[in-house]
Amino acid sequence: MAKIKLTKTIVDAAKPGAQDIELRDTLVPGFLCKVTPTGRKVFMVQYRTNAGERRKPSIGQFGELTVEQARSLAQDLLAEVRHGKDPSSLKAAARQAPTVKELCTRFIEDYSKAHNKPSTVEGNLKYISLHIAPALGGMKVPEVISEVRVLMRHALVNAAVPIVTVIGIGIALLIGGVVVTETVFAIPGLGQLTVDAVLSRDYPLIQAITLFFSFIYVLINLLVDLSYLLLDPRIRY
Repeated sequence: MAKIKLTKTIVDAAKPGAQDIELRDTLVPGFLCKVTPTGRKVFMVQYRTNAGERRKPSIGQFGELTVEQARSLAQDLLAEVRHGKDPSSLKAAARQAPTVKELCTRFIEDYSKAHNKPSTVEGNLKYISLHIAPALGGMKVPEVISEVRVLMRHALVNAAVPIVTVIGIGIALLIGGVVVTETVFAIPGLGQLTVDAVLSRDYPLIQAITLFFSFIYVLINLLVDLSYLLLDPRIRY
């Protein structure tokens, strides 16, 4: 077990022996390079948890990582240890975590079939197979449950439906108020034209403007309803 400042030259020159050889770094205590009898050179970091358990997780192989990169990663891991974390256990837990597809299967078997009607179970299976599994099925659950991903993929989408509804109603109200706005501020436009048509009793023009405003109002409502399909795939017409 040699202690030396690890450099590319030192690691390159290290020769395998009959047993594992550990070259320990003098700059970062706990950082080391293990040379196996087969010649593999693996960077590792050794530490003790708050419970006193000894850990020695690997960081990566020499060649895939430079000495400087591996030393920086070791410093990051040791910083987590000083904050009371156990990076090795967290890594093992993440590796054993179920995928989203496996979690959906457990949800159907353990909960949905026991608590939902057959039609609801069928709907859940359809939604999972069409939307969840293709997009997230292969991902580990901890990878999905991050704050930004949850906000962007779920919270924002669900919140957008009422927001779009309010925007559509607001645009319709703006169209309705154009008559008052253009009359008060003497702005030429459809609103002013409507007032002039009413005062002059130009009925064909009044009918045409009313039909036009009605068409715009219906079109806005149609676009709002169609946008629901993009925002929430569960909505069907």
